[in-house]
Amino acid sequence: MKGVWFSLGAIIGLLCSCGLFLYTLTTSPHLTAYSIPLFGAAQEAEDTVWGEDPRPPSDDEDWGKINCTVPEMRNFDDFYDYIDRRELQCHKPVMSGGCIMTGTTFLIGEKWVCMDNRFNITPGRCLALSFGIAKDFSFDDDMDKRFNCTVHAFDPTIRTPTHRRSANVMFHNLGIAKSDRVERNMTMARYTTILKKLQLEHSVVDYLKIDVEGYEAEFFSDVIRNTPNLLKNVKQIGMEIHAQSGLPLRRELLWMYFGFLRCYGFKVMFSEINPVKSLRFAVRGQERSCCYEVVWAREKQW
Repeated sequence: MKGVWFSLGAIIGLLCSCGLFLYTLTTSPHLTAYSIPLFGAAQEAEDTVWGEDPRPPSDDEDWGKINCTVPEMRNFDDFYDYIDRRELQCHKPVMSGGCIMTGTTFLIGEKWVCMDNRFNITPGRCLALSFGIAKDFSFDDDMDKRFNCTVHAFDPTIRTPTHRRSANVMFHNLGIAKSDRVERNMTMARYTTILKKLQLEHSVVDYLKIDVEGYEAEFFSDVIRNTPNLLKNVKQIGMEIHAQSGLPLRRELLWMYFGFLRCYGFKVMFSEINPVKSLRFAVRGQERSCCYEVVWAREKQW
């Protein structure tokens, strides 16, 4: 697994459904099989289909009118190479949330946040939207307790009523999708509908976390096709990508959405394969997985 240890010199306590997880990032017996992923220098791929970077649009432009050309994916190597190629450097990566998967040494549920000065993530004035909880509130609680951020958390699958979890964390019994609908007795809503409901359509989102078991494709479909200007206010997108081996059309769709993100100026800042070996498979002789953690951001001083 790619990565190095970061000497952050801090002890972090994380409480989640997997149990109490207390560790020191520099010397953790729990993480002997897991290395902290590298946010280091931007990587240059030897062979990439993307060509030169497009001119990043300004915030004054209508992103819905951008003429975006997405190159054809030659094979699935292109898909995974895009994920693996980190084009944006982060000097101050911070892990938020995470816990040990029951019966393993794997760390799951963690998200990486870049605290470089250019992102201007200010404790006490930051906002995080967190889609996909299951039983793990560790990211949300971390953003609250460590950074004093306002957090709105969403998940209709755990059948828990909307409630205030803490002074800063509000849980919503609501899921994200490409349309406003009720699906299997779960209320789903578009990203724009949710922002309007919370009166956040003009607010800056410091971190947009999306871990929704495949519904990220619906999020992309709606936002990129209908409301791309909403992405102007998002500093960082942390997402788990789901691209199972038996769903080639999803990879084709995600490839197109990756291309539009690139046209909007978003670059991969962090990526990591899911550590669970049973979720991996071979594609063209390479070990791949159904799931990858990816963080995108723009080269912008906020």
